[in-house]
Amino acid sequence: MFGILYDRYKTRVIRYYGGLVQIMPIYATLFMLFILGNISFPGTASFVGEFLVLLGVYEMNSFACFMASIGVIIGAAYSMWLYNRIFFGPVSDYLRLYADCNEREQLLLVQLFIFVLVMGVYPSAFTDVMHAAVSLLI
Repeated sequence: MFGILYDRYKTRVIRYYGGLVQIMPIYATLFMLFILGNISFPGTASFVGEFLVLLGVYEMNSFACFMASIGVIIGAAYSMWLYNRIFFGPVSDYLRLYADCNEREQLLLVQLFIFVLVMGVYPSAFTDVMHAAVSLLI
């Protein structure tokens, strides 16, 4: 998602961005959907992965699971801070191009998010494929 911004503005410096929700509302919505996937919102692919990892760690060491959970919370807090910093507030003077996502970008991003949702809602389609290989490790 940040690659789209980099292509338009040629910088990765977060302080140069601000107020993008006013000039790129479709991009802001899609970015928020991917942020929800990043913070392991239930129904997304990363929720299933983080849940399985934390469950496995908890079976071995509850303190390590506690520390990993703190890392998940810190990661979620950073993601929300990033979204707030980039999309809200006054529009930055650095942003000269006022182009929202084009149809091609929208189509690609919506397809990716549908894939994230399918992996989150029906994870057995993916975990069944890995089951044989993982069972050999146990």
